[in-house]
Amino acid sequence: MNTNVALDISPSLAYVYHESDMPRNDPVVIFCADPQGMKLYEYCIAHDIVVDGFVDTERSALDNGAPVFRPINLHLLDASKTNLLISKRGYEEFLPAFEAAGFKGVYVAHPFALWLVAVTKTDHKLKAGQIYDEMITSAPNPQHDIDIFAGDWLSEIPLPNVKSGWNRLFEGDGRVAWANEALGGFNGKNILELGPYEGGHTYALEKTYGATSVTAIESNPRAFLRCLIVKNLFDLKVSRFLLGNFMEYFKQEERQYDVIFASGVLYHMTNPAELLTEISKKTNQIFLWTHFYDEALIKGNREINFRFDYSRTRQNKLGSYSFSEYCFVYRDEDTTAAHLGGTENHAYWLKMEDIVGLLKELGFTDVQTGLVDREQRFGPNLCIAAKK
Repeated sequence: MNTNVALDISPSLAYVYHESDMPRNDPVVIFCADPQGMKLYEYCIAHDIVVDGFVDTERSALDNGAPVFRPINLHLLDASKTNLLISKRGYEEFLPAFEAAGFKGVYVAHPFALWLVAVTKTDHKLKAGQIYDEMITSAPNPQHDIDIFAGDWLSEIPLPNVKSGWNRLFEGDGRVAWANEALGGFNGKNILELGPYEGGHTYALEKTYGATSVTAIESNPRAFLRCLIVKNLFDLKVSRFLLGNFMEYFKQEERQYDVIFASGVLYHMTNPAELLTEISKKTNQIFLWTHFYDEALIKGNREINFRFDYSRTRQNKLGSYSFSEYCFVYRDEDTTAAHLGGTENHAYWLKMEDIVGLLKELGFTDVQTGLVDREQRFGPNLCIAAKK
């Protein structure tokens, strides 16, 4: 084994493999976080290395019929049988997700040594869809709660010495702070939250911003159970999690809310205007964080443009307002519990100006936009706060 390549990596991951140590028999999944991924793919093909999937890459460019994985669903790979090959940039960006999924990183010392990393197989207690259900023999510890869904967590749980996900949704999320200011504060308000996922924003609404009550509806059963773990760990008193489809909830619920908080749901809807319509019936204040369609930005982004099926673009109308909807397809066909999309295999995105226009058509007279991010690799996004 060649160990003459000095690279700044975690001691637990400080292995360096020579070309001769490259995997040959076990499946390989390529992580293509930059253009070097194509070179890596070509290298594997040339050396008879089986490519069994791609991680977060433009499938249309590297399509061999294999599934596409992302950091959030890496745990669906059998870490005891799978090798990941990634670029150094990708390794540095998504290291927490790899570690959470049970993989161990090694640099590969062959001609691409300066940028190529292999994330090799390690023992992993769980397989896709399983819950850790062995009897616990040590003293109670928050890590035990988290490890029931080891590898599933997207969020970084703000507890000392607890290993979970990588995304800081519980504390310091600027979107929640922006919404709190734009809507005149959440303190003392009754809030309906759509799609809490792991309860990070729910936690902030109660603990940081003082909501009187938070009703949070989640349709993903495993995410719902993680929300219950969060409720228990942080002793959430005024937050209640419900399992189900919030569109069906709207049809049967007559209660009015001071605020409806919808972060990361609008762009997963097959009929986003219908969601906005239902929200408008239940509140006078709304917060949205969502991706939006911008032709120049989307078509200039190779990582996202291939997901749009432009043959399914449709024209729609709400009241007197006309708008276009752009079909986004979940190309990985991921219908597992790790799926971060909607309940269908596609969704429709709206232009930013049309989201604002629809809200005004629905009676929201004060519509603010903020934190517009046109550079995010997963598509342009923004925050919207609207009041009647």
